[in-house]
Amino acid sequence: MFGHPQLVIYALFGALTGMYGRTEPHQLRLQHQLQAAVVIATGVMIGTVG
Repeated sequence: MFGHPQLVIYALFGALTGMYGRTEPHQLRLQHQLQAAVVIATGVMIGTVG
């Protein structure tokens, strides 16, 4: 990832879902991952527009 700062978001998302989503059932984990992805993408869009 050195030299590729645009990939940091993927590493962060994977680390957080791996750390906090291990004990959840698969369907619930998928739902939470999708919700987190929407929140992250919205934040990035707001940050680039603003």
